[in-house]
Amino acid sequence: MHHDHCLTVALYTLTAMISAAAVKRVKWRNALKVRSSAMAVSPEERFHPRQPRYSKEEFADRGDEIYETQVRPQVEEGNHGKIVAIDIETGDYEVDQSEVAACDRLEARHNDAQIWIVRIGSRHVRRFGGRTRRTA
Repeated sequence: MHHDHCLTVALYTLTAMISAAAVKRVKWRNALKVRSSAMAVSPEERFHPRQPRYSKEEFADRGDEIYETQVRPQVEEGNHGKIVAIDIETGDYEVDQSEVAACDRLEARHNDAQIWIVRIGSRHVRRFGGRTRRTA
């Protein structure tokens, strides 16, 4: 009798687990459908990705010039270490902790933005390798 009861409980538990997995699978499938439709890329974007309109040198020169003369005085205080994404054609910018978030907001305003990224208060957006210690 005890053996039959354990088997029934195990079968019930297994059935519940399978049902829960099926519900999760359906939820994931629906979430992926919604996500993929929201992230759909037009044929023009797929076959004609955004092209830079400037040489690397001109891109960097324009980005640095706009940052130093227009953007830096407005964003430096209180934003040390954050990212500023600058459209080098319009001078518009966005500030965020995340490069992706700053660029996404800027691209939402300017679909074909030519974006230059600067970390506020630093010469580098990213660092690779170790840091040297400063001595007082």
